[in-house]
Amino acid sequence: MDNETLYIFQQLAKSLHFGRTSRTCNISPSALTRTVQRLEAELGEQLLVRDNRSVSLTQAGEYFLSYAEDVLQRREQLQIQLDRSRELNGALSLY
Repeated sequence: MDNETLYIFQQLAKSLHFGRTSRTCNISPSALTRTVQRLEAELGEQLLVRDNRSVSLTQAGEYFLSYAEDVLQRREQLQIQLDRSRELNGALSLY
Protein backbone atom coordinates (compact mmCIF):
# COMPACT_ATOMS: atom_id res chain seq x y z
CA MET A 1 0.00 0.00 0.00
CA ASP A 2 1.23 3.44 -0.85
CA ASN A 3 0.41 6.97 0.27
CA GLU A 4 -1.99 7.50 -2.63
CA THR A 5 -4.00 4.45 -1.56
CA LEU A 6 -4.08 5.71 2.01
CA TYR A 7 -5.26 9.14 0.81
CA ILE A 8 -8.00 7.60 -1.33
CA PHE A 9 -9.20 5.47 1.57
CA GLN A 10 -9.16 8.49 3.90
CA GLN A 11 -11.29 10.48 1.46
CA LEU A 12 -13.75 7.60 1.05
CA ALA A 13 -13.99 7.12 4.82
CA LYS A 14 -14.80 10.82 5.24
CA SER A 15 -17.42 11.06 2.50
CA LEU A 16 -18.78 7.48 2.64
CA HIS A 17 -19.76 7.98 -1.00
CA PHE A 18 -17.99 6.30 -3.93
CA GLY A 19 -19.14 8.85 -6.52
CA ARG A 20 -18.00 11.91 -4.58
CA THR A 21 -14.72 10.27 -3.64
CA SER A 22 -13.96 9.24 -7.20
CA ARG A 23 -14.53 12.84 -8.34
CA THR A 24 -12.43 14.25 -5.49
CA CYS A 25 -9.56 11.85 -6.20
CA ASN A 26 -9.90 12.12 -10.00
CA ILE A 27 -10.31 8.38 -10.55
CA SER A 28 -13.19 6.38 -11.97
CA PRO A 29 -15.66 4.71 -9.59
CA SER A 30 -14.51 1.31 -10.84
CA ALA A 31 -10.85 2.20 -10.12
CA LEU A 32 -11.90 3.31 -6.64
CA THR A 33 -13.70 0.01 -6.09
CA ARG A 34 -10.64 -1.95 -7.26
CA THR A 35 -8.39 0.11 -4.97
CA VAL A 36 -10.59 -0.71 -1.96
CA GLN A 37 -10.78 -4.38 -2.94
CA ARG A 38 -6.96 -4.62 -3.25
CA LEU A 39 -6.57 -2.90 0.11
CA GLU A 40 -9.03 -5.28 1.77
CA ALA A 41 -7.28 -8.27 0.18
CA GLU A 42 -3.88 -7.02 1.33
CA LEU A 43 -5.11 -6.52 4.91
CA GLY A 44 -7.30 -9.62 4.97
CA GLU A 45 -10.14 -7.59 6.49
CA GLN A 46 -13.34 -6.02 5.23
CA LEU A 47 -13.00 -2.26 5.72
CA LEU A 48 -16.36 -1.11 4.37
CA VAL A 49 -19.92 -2.34 4.45
CA ARG A 50 -21.47 -1.51 1.08
CA ASP A 51 -24.96 -1.88 -0.27
CA ASN A 52 -26.85 -0.11 -3.05
CA ARG A 53 -27.65 2.94 -0.93
CA SER A 54 -25.00 3.36 1.73
CA VAL A 55 -21.39 2.85 2.74
CA SER A 56 -20.14 2.53 6.30
CA LEU A 57 -16.87 1.63 7.98
CA THR A 58 -16.40 -1.66 9.77
CA GLN A 59 -14.47 -1.72 13.03
CA ALA A 60 -11.39 -2.74 11.04
CA GLY A 61 -12.11 0.21 8.74
CA GLU A 62 -12.15 2.58 11.71
CA TYR A 63 -8.79 1.23 12.89
CA PHE A 64 -7.33 1.47 9.41
CA LEU A 65 -8.61 5.04 8.99
CA SER A 66 -6.76 6.01 12.16
CA TYR A 67 -3.61 4.35 10.80
CA ALA A 68 -3.98 6.03 7.39
CA GLU A 69 -4.45 9.47 8.93
CA ASP A 70 -1.40 8.96 11.16
CA VAL A 71 0.81 7.89 8.24
CA LEU A 72 -0.35 10.75 6.03
CA GLN A 73 0.19 13.28 8.82
CA ARG A 74 3.69 11.92 9.52
CA ARG A 75 4.53 12.10 5.81
CA GLU A 76 3.42 15.73 5.72
CA GLN A 77 5.55 16.54 8.78
CA LEU A 78 8.53 14.80 7.17
CA GLN A 79 8.07 16.80 3.99
CA ILE A 80 7.97 20.05 5.99
CA GLN A 81 11.18 19.11 7.82
CA LEU A 82 12.91 18.19 4.57
CA ASP A 83 11.84 21.46 3.00
CA ARG A 84 13.27 23.36 5.96
CA SER A 85 16.59 21.54 5.66
CA ARG A 86 16.90 22.81 2.07
CA GLU A 87 16.66 26.44 3.14
CA LEU A 88 19.76 28.48 2.56
CA ASN A 89 21.59 29.64 5.65
CA GLY A 90 24.86 31.30 6.46
CA ALA A 91 26.44 34.64 5.83
CA LEU A 92 26.31 36.48 2.54
CA SER A 93 29.10 38.88 1.63
CA LEU A 94 28.65 41.46 -1.08
CA TYR A 95 31.66 43.22 -2.52
